[in-house]
Amino acid sequence: MNRILIIYIAALSILTWALFGIDKWKAVRGKWRIRESTLLGLSLLGGAAGGLAGMYLFRHKIRKSRFRIGVPLMLIAQAVLLCVLFGIRSVKRKKRTGHIMEENEEGRKKTWRRKKWLAFLLEGKCPIRRL
Repeated sequence: MNRILIIYIAALSILTWALFGIDKWKAVRGKWRIRESTLLGLSLLGGAAGGLAGMYLFRHKIRKSRFRIGVPLMLIAQAVLLCVLFGIRSVKRKKRTGHIMEENEEGRKKTWRRKKWLAFLLEGKCPIRRL
């Protein structure tokens, strides 16, 4: 399921990117153009990354607010949707203990000790002795 979704989004992004390029090429030559609704629709259906890349790579449709605002918003919405579907959540940070391993001259692990500056950062203890 996940692989199919990634292939779908990648293919649609490539198609949208190509259509932005073709539309720019046609615009320069004064030929029949691709509809804006087609470009926006493909971006909405999953090709927003390709649409945004095509907009700025080909410098096409960047002055129109529908594209300048709409396509990045579609990309953000698609990214959030992918995060929800794939179950990507914020990773809880592990509490650092501040211990490091010392090694003796033979390279063997010797003892654990707490670094003073890390203790200061984690616990608020000042590592500098006052006179």
